[in-house]
Amino acid sequence: MSFSNPSRREFIRAATALGVGAMVAPHARVFGANERVNVAVIGCGDKGGGHIKQLSGMNNVKIVALSDADSQHMNQHAERVGGGVQTYQDFRRALDSKDVDAVVIVAPNHWHALMTVWACQAGKHVYVEKPATHSIWECRRMIDAAKKSGRIVQVGTQHRSDPGITASVQDIQAGMLGKVLWVDSIHFGLRGSIGKVSAPMPVPSSVDYNLWAGPAPDAPVMRRRFHYDWHWQWPYGNGEIGNWGPHRADDICNILGWTEAPTNVVMCGNRWMWHDDGQTPNMALAYFTHPSGIPVTLQIRNLPAEKGSERSPSYFSNRARDVNIVMCENGYFVVFRGGARAYDKDGKQIKRYDGDGGQQHLPRFIDAIQNDDHSKIAATIEQGCLSATMCHMVNASYRVGQAASPEEVKESFQQCDDVKNAIASLVDNLHQLQIDLAREPIILGPQLTFDANAQSFTGDHADQANQYLKDAYREPFVMPEQV
Repeated sequence: MSFSNPSRREFIRAATALGVGAMVAPHARVFGANERVNVAVIGCGDKGGGHIKQLSGMNNVKIVALSDADSQHMNQHAERVGGGVQTYQDFRRALDSKDVDAVVIVAPNHWHALMTVWACQAGKHVYVEKPATHSIWECRRMIDAAKKSGRIVQVGTQHRSDPGITASVQDIQAGMLGKVLWVDSIHFGLRGSIGKVSAPMPVPSSVDYNLWAGPAPDAPVMRRRFHYDWHWQWPYGNGEIGNWGPHRADDICNILGWTEAPTNVVMCGNRWMWHDDGQTPNMALAYFTHPSGIPVTLQIRNLPAEKGSERSPSYFSNRARDVNIVMCENGYFVVFRGGARAYDKDGKQIKRYDGDGGQQHLPRFIDAIQNDDHSKIAATIEQGCLSATMCHMVNASYRVGQAASPEEVKESFQQCDDVKNAIASLVDNLHQLQIDLAREPIILGPQLTFDANAQSFTGDHADQANQYLKDAYREPFVMPEQV
């Protein structure tokens, strides 16, 4: 399955061939030069609040509705928006509203795909936060829903709208420093434990828990903080790999021009030190094999440089904590949120690329809607699904992994020098943290082979890994097999 984005002409031709030609822009409102796009924001937490603030300052947007399973979050923002904004604790009522042209989805990860599919089927344009999906299986359903409905669907990987990153990618792909030899994508950021509870916690009185859980299990809440800390529990989130990982994975795909998923992944990591209610790794290193032949590593760490420190670890000459290092024949690029830098072999900066972190990402979504132009989409659903798939591949390898010694890990990762250096850096970080690897060993995932067309794993360990391809949906919040 290719994740490339078709042109509008190809899109219409494909839709006609599927017998859904009549579904191309079925209920689209044609916008006049000064007409505003009516938006509903679904999810009014911290990130949703940021989107509400930005949308409120845009002259070509009117926020007509807010929705959140937590009525307290929703009502607080409704007061700030004012202007008779409608509030719907059940987001499906916002999808039913004829006043809504587009939705901005900022719900927990396990809701992203189903909300997107239902919004497309309701004739709404969609901006959905990363990761685009909670599982690999959901990708094809989202892509099909976008194509069949003709809606503008954009994913919240805002690096695609950073002008500094865009300019550096052009130079990388033009061969300014020669052929790309390898890419190391890194996010090292401190994050604390979520704590450990001894009994289920009460659901906040303002939360409709049935709506919040949606397709996920209606299970007792086993975490101290109801909001946000769901990120680190598998039924709702995808861990730091699914939180910061999609930005890093999308950067990789953007830099290298990938439109297909990697064929193989192997990872190592664990959830060290915290002993809390989180289930996902807080340190992870993944190595991808891709038909392009370029070695790629993705590193995520949430622990400090050494025991008792409040400083993040660094990598690659103390310059890397949240970057993509693109090593080329004649130098290297460091690509990060807010721009990039190009260096020669001696480490001398030879070019600076200034960016803004993707401030125009939401405006570009609105612009695509007003112009009814899919080519203006800043981050397509195909691109969002590709980056999400890479993250899900890493997590699948971890979840079927086994305890291993540092020597066994090094043996499994015997590839290029960069991969060896990354392993050495991880092991050294663990030693500096004084982690007893005999009691808390490294979890080494098997090398998994992924069939992009079948959207499933094949070969060794496939039966185990394929258990994590698809979520078990809870009625009536079920993703259809065919959309």
